[in-house]
Amino acid sequence: MAADLLFVSDRKPASILERLEIVEQKVARIPKLEMEIKELQDQVRRLQKKIQILEGDSGESAKGTTEDLYNDHTKKSLESVLGHETSLSGACKALLLKVFDESYLMSHSITGRRGNTKREAKPMMDERIIQLIRYLLKRQFGPRVTDSVITQKIQNVQKVLRLKYRSRAAHSD
Repeated sequence: MAADLLFVSDRKPASILERLEIVEQKVARIPKLEMEIKELQDQVRRLQKKIQILEGDSGESAKGTTEDLYNDHTKKSLESVLGHETSLSGACKALLLKVFDESYLMSHSITGRRGNTKREAKPMMDERIIQLIRYLLKRQFGPRVTDSVITQKIQNVQKVLRLKYRSRAAHSD
């Protein structure tokens, strides 16, 4: 197992420095893996809640009697979030944080495409939820709000969260 950590390729590292660099690269991946684990745990929790709702304590079948759920939230509950927000940025952030947790927002992208050739592509956010957020924001703030403006606002929220996470990680060292 220790050999797997030190040797990434078939050839032997030339020096201790090269071995150290390989170990540092593997250690740097740990926070990303921890975020992926947390995301998977959150997905399991959300699926369990959906199963409980669909099975229903009243014995009611799931034949369209329940509203569509967006990560355990109804459209009406998300609309109520907008009632308090006067800025597009604030409304976008409020909706995103209501529907997704911070680790999901940091580990996913809107398109699912790779933005930088050095990094792997992040998985795409739930498209159904993003479409609902776009619809709600356009309805609240009018026709001047385009998809590209909303995309930019979502990316701004993600950027702030990444910076917040990095500063927390730097202070914990």
